[in-house]
Amino acid sequence: MMQMFQWAVFGLCAYLQASTASAPSPAFQQGLRGGGEIRTTPGDCAPAELRRMIDEATQRRRTRDGAPFEPRGSLPLLPFFPMGGNGNLDAFHGGFVDLDPSSPGFHDYNCTPFTYDGHAGSDTEIRSFGEQTIGVPVFAALDGVVSFAQDGWPDMNTNGGVQGNIVAIDHGGGWETSYYHLRNGSVTVSVGQTVRAGEEIGKVASSGNSFGPHLHFEIRENGDVYEPFAGPCRPGPSGWVQQPPMSLDSFLDDFATTYVDLSTVPGLPFEMPRSGQIALDDPCLRFWLRGHNLPVQSAWRVRFYRPDGSEAWDSQWFFFNQELWRNYWFWWEYDIPDMHTITGTWHVRVEFNDDLMVHAPFEVREERTPEFNRPPEPITLAFDPPAPTIDDALFCRVDTSLTLDDLDYDIVRYRYVWTVDGAVIRDIVSAGQADAIPHHSACPGAFVTCTVTPNDGRADGPPASVSITLPGAAEIDLNCDCELTIDDVPWFVEALIDPAGFTGCSINRADANGDSLIDGADIGAFVEALAGN
Repeated sequence: MMQMFQWAVFGLCAYLQASTASAPSPAFQQGLRGGGEIRTTPGDCAPAELRRMIDEATQRRRTRDGAPFEPRGSLPLLPFFPMGGNGNLDAFHGGFVDLDPSSPGFHDYNCTPFTYDGHAGSDTEIRSFGEQTIGVPVFAALDGVVSFAQDGWPDMNTNGGVQGNIVAIDHGGGWETSYYHLRNGSVTVSVGQTVRAGEEIGKVASSGNSFGPHLHFEIRENGDVYEPFAGPCRPGPSGWVQQPPMSLDSFLDDFATTYVDLSTVPGLPFEMPRSGQIALDDPCLRFWLRGHNLPVQSAWRVRFYRPDGSEAWDSQWFFFNQELWRNYWFWWEYDIPDMHTITGTWHVRVEFNDDLMVHAPFEVREERTPEFNRPPEPITLAFDPPAPTIDDALFCRVDTSLTLDDLDYDIVRYRYVWTVDGAVIRDIVSAGQADAIPHHSACPGAFVTCTVTPNDGRADGPPASVSITLPGAAEIDLNCDCELTIDDVPWFVEALIDPAGFTGCSINRADANGDSLIDGADIGAFVEALAGN
């Protein structure tokens, strides 16, 4: 849960016209206007009343239906973090389970203070309500049966609350995972439904007792909190197949320039103004950024460069903070004289502690024009795991810049199209830089492709694709159940009669005799294969 600490909320242009204003600080004189630490606000993501509702619903289902699986001594290792983003990039692991039994003391598994007193899960943030509106999926972490599902509650909370949109999944043996703060209307599952690891169950938001858009992911064994992350303050084996690392590096995950006076907008986590252009007669250029892990006593420096590469302004160095800031945002405002006379592609360079954080282009034009737009930058893709089997939930991960993915600083959304042997099995638009399909979405020998097209709301960027052939021999399977049985006969007949209208798993698999034609000559080979099974 997050709240914003904001200071210095008036701009330089306004200040120069207000002779009665008090003297600004040196940092203010050099352009820094507002922002500050994004603080974690103590308070249970799952209030006691809500936790009781989930526990009672789970117990009722177990009593009525029995345990969904045979009891087992331990939870299977978690194969992935259950969210459509890349960990510690566009999906930042900001907080963890509090493992300090004393109160008000707190520490996380790494003996660092990235938690708060009594926190019972992990919090993973997305950047703003802008990404939330586009959508970032949440996936079932493991196979199970839905034991609790609640939807219909407001989802842009910044001041907490009690109720929220939630899914809980029973994994047998007393183990349960819960997914909090989901988007209103996004819950796709119902109580009693069987789900597979990697299946979408909702979308990230800020419903319930939340102060900004994030996923609170919680694991319990017979009601007791379980922390899957292992470290100095949580010894023993990790609960992950590959434990997501704790990010301690300082980096930015969002940046934009704008002509809009940022003192007039609510600030993050609300959607922020973004524009890659200003006009000669605009009074000021503003820019804002969001980042993580700002070291104690960090210093900042801003420089502007004209289109010919010459330096137009250097703020020199100024200091920020008195303590480590896990999450933060800031905005600056500048009136550079040459921006009123020189058009072209300018650049702003931001450094923290001698480290380059961003070197970003923006256009100075005679006048701003709505039709001016640059499409998103090229992306690359990779499968995770890189050598999957049919037993793996499969992620398609986007590799792109967090701050320069679109040079007008529009929020980029990604259209993920998954195909198996040419047939589309999932088609979704997401603001997250990863998407997934559940395990057993394809059969042995299947050819799986993920094609991703970035879009900035007005124009597509270049699409990218990644493909793989799953290990194993391809069966003459036409109904997607990974085996040839009598149930495939109607699909085979359909493929012969109406190839253009075929709706099964893969029409190519109706080529039973392997001659690259689907015709009557395949009947004998199909019958022979069916008899052999």
